[in-house]
Amino acid sequence: MKKRKNYDILVMGFALFAMFFGSGNVLFPPYLGMIAGKQWLPASLAYLISDILMAMLAIIVMVKSDGRLSAITGRIGEKASHFLNLVVMLCICPLFVVPRSSAATFDVIAPLFGLSNSKISVLIFTAIFFILVYYLTAVPSKVMSIIGNILTPILLISIAVLVVKGVFTPAGELAATPHAESVIQEGIITGYHSMDLFGSLNLGLVIIATAYSRGYRQKEEMIEVVKKSTIICAALLVLITFGLAYLGSTSSQIFDQSASQSTLVYKISTLLFGQIGGTIVALTVGLACFTTASGLIAGTANYFEEVLPVKMSYKRLVFYACLLSGIIANFGFDMLVKLTVPVLTVTFPVTIVLTILSLFGNRIKKDSVFKGAALGTLIGTILTVLSEQFHVDFVIDAYLPFFEQGFGWLLLAVIGIVIGYFWLEKA
Repeated sequence: MKKRKNYDILVMGFALFAMFFGSGNVLFPPYLGMIAGKQWLPASLAYLISDILMAMLAIIVMVKSDGRLSAITGRIGEKASHFLNLVVMLCICPLFVVPRSSAATFDVIAPLFGLSNSKISVLIFTAIFFILVYYLTAVPSKVMSIIGNILTPILLISIAVLVVKGVFTPAGELAATPHAESVIQEGIITGYHSMDLFGSLNLGLVIIATAYSRGYRQKEEMIEVVKKSTIICAALLVLITFGLAYLGSTSSQIFDQSASQSTLVYKISTLLFGQIGGTIVALTVGLACFTTASGLIAGTANYFEEVLPVKMSYKRLVFYACLLSGIIANFGFDMLVKLTVPVLTVTFPVTIVLTILSLFGNRIKKDSVFKGAALGTLIGTILTVLSEQFHVDFVIDAYLPFFEQGFGWLLLAVIGIVIGYFWLEKA
C-alpha cells in the first residue's frame, strides 16, 4: 500500500508539473534572465514568489477545503466570489492561457517546417493542435496517467539537456547592467503573466479529482497525497526556472528587450547546439504547451460541468473549450500577452491577497476582513490600470508606496484588512 501511495504521489507530482509547465514557464524565465543579466537570481526569486509559491499555496488551501474553489474566493460574498471565479476560469480558457499555449507552439515550431506566419498556416496548425488536445482530454482518467507516465519524463530530459549545455558552455557573458530599471519588479510582473496562480485554481480541481479517483477519499490521506505531489511539482518548477533564467542571462549581451519572448529560447538553443538545438527546444516548448493546454481544459470542463445551470456533458464542454481557444489562438502569442496586461493587473493581486488570507482562514473569523482586503486591492489595481494604460493622473498616487512600480494596491489592501477587522457585521 505504501509503495502504491509513493508511486501515485510521484506520478501525480510529475503530471502536475507538466500541466503547470506551459508556454509561460518555458518562455518567460529565459526572457527575464536576459533582461536581468547578472541579477538573474533575485529576478528569478521575485518571479517564483509571485508565481509558483502562490500557485502551490492555493492548491494546498483548496485540498484542505475539500477541493472547493470557494476556499480562496468564497468569503468575499457569494456574487463576488462567483464573478471572480468566472473571470479566473475564462482567463485560463478560452481567453488567454490555453490559446497562448497553441500560439507559442506555432511560433517556435513554424521555422522547423518552413511555415509562413500566414493566417492559413496558423489556422491549420491551431486546428491540429486542439484536435490532439481534445483526444487527450476527452477522457479525464487518461490525462494524469498519460502526462505523468510518458510526457513529463520526455519534457524533463529535454529541458535538462538544454540547461546543462548552457551552464557548461554558455552562449555569452552575463551583462553587468540589466536591461530593466528594477529586476525585482520585472520578476513579479512576469509572475503575473505566467498566471500559474489562476492555473492552480483550475488544476487544483484536476489533481484533487485524480486523488479521489485513485482511492484517496479520507480527507487526511488526500491532503497528504496532494501536498506531497505539490511539493514535487514545486521543486521541479523551481529548478527549471533557475536553469532557464540563467540560460537567458548568458544571452544578455547578445539580445535586448526588443527580442521576442516566444522565440528567444529557440534562438539561444540554436546558439548552443545549432539547428539540432533549435529542434530540441521547439519540440520541448510544443510538448510543454500541449500538456498545459490539456490539463487546463480538463479543469475548465470540470468547473463548468458543476456550475452551469444547464446540464452539459464533460466531453461537450471539452469540445467547446477547444473550439473557442482555437479561434482566439489565431491572434498570436505577442498580441495575447498584451491583451492580458490590464486584466491581470486588476485581478491577479486580488487573487494573491485572498490566497494569503485563506492560509489563515480558520483564524480569521470575520468575512469582512476578506471583503475589505479584496475591495482595497481592487481599488488600487484599477487606479494602476487607469494610470498605466490610459495615463490618468490621480492625487492619491503620491501617497501610495510603490505605485509607480505597479504595487500601489499593497497599502490599500492593508487598509481594507484593518477596516474589515473592526467592521461590525450583522448577526
